[in-house]
Amino acid sequence: MAGTFLLMVRSQPKPGKEAEFTAYYDDRHVPDLLAVPGVVSARRFKVLGDGDWGGAFIGLYEVEADDIGPVVAELQGRMGTEKMPRSDDVDSQHTFIVTAIEAMPLRRAGE
Repeated sequence: MAGTFLLMVRSQPKPGKEAEFTAYYDDRHVPDLLAVPGVVSARRFKVLGDGDWGGAFIGLYEVEADDIGPVVAELQGRMGTEKMPRSDDVDSQHTFIVTAIEAMPLRRAGE
């Protein structure tokens, strides 16, 4: 039976390239991600503040699979190919997979 996992990726645009980064991410990267078997949703958040991660983005990708390993391997294998080209507007030195975790049941306030 498939489990639900969250893959978290930190990414950052090159200085002065946030608009181009956003266009690449929204128009190209997300559709490419969603084409990978097992990836069922993608959402991006901007990190607020001036700390080490200020100005960075966190991507949360929901994966439904028996094992997250093959999905991560497929993503990594596609990166930099026609199936998932890289953008020159992404600061690759500050872009990396942070973690992949098995999602626990969602609890809402008042439950």
